[in-house]
Amino acid sequence: MARLFPSIAGLGAGLGQLGYWAGNGIKYHDTYAENPYQQTALNGLNQLRYNPYPAIRGAYDAERRNTYNIQNAGGLTGAQRYYGMIGNAIANQRGIADIYANAEAQNNALRTQYYNSLLGAGENMAQRRQNAAQHDWADYVAAHGRKTKGIETGIANIVNAINGGFQNEFKYRMGNKTLGMYLQELNTDRLKALAEYNKSKNKSENG
Repeated sequence: MARLFPSIAGLGAGLGQLGYWAGNGIKYHDTYAENPYQQTALNGLNQLRYNPYPAIRGAYDAERRNTYNIQNAGGLTGAQRYYGMIGNAIANQRGIADIYANAEAQNNALRTQYYNSLLGAGENMAQRRQNAAQHDWADYVAAHGRKTKGIETGIANIVNAINGGFQNEFKYRMGNKTLGMYLQELNTDRLKALAEYNKSKNKSENG
């Protein structure tokens, strides 16, 4: 057990490491995050409109006042009042046409601003999503590499523990054989020395 314990411990550690990495799946994380205020801002831009009706009401009010003044102006003939009111109406219609044209130009500018913002938001969203996808894929590949490395290390540790056990057993047996050969040679030398001693002793006694 003393010589097997290190190999058993190493084998257990390798199996545990292999089980850990093999049992843990690789998850793909989506780190993309939208701008929480983007849609609100776009909706606000989309609702912007130039309202021409207050200016139009002001123009009609001005026309009525001018008409009243023409009708109540002293020293004017009926024809002069008539032409004055026609001129006043024509001027008011021109002013209203200008108001509508200005409103159209303003609303076109607001629509252009909205569409440009919409395009910019789409471009920004695509860029953010692309960056997140690249980051997430790199993280996934790195996690896959760590798992593969962990499995390979666990297998290597198992193989090393098994090899270590065989090597320890081989060394132990070779050590025993070497010790046996040494003891056998020592015993042979001892017997030879004893035989020589007895031989020498016999000569002394018979001589």
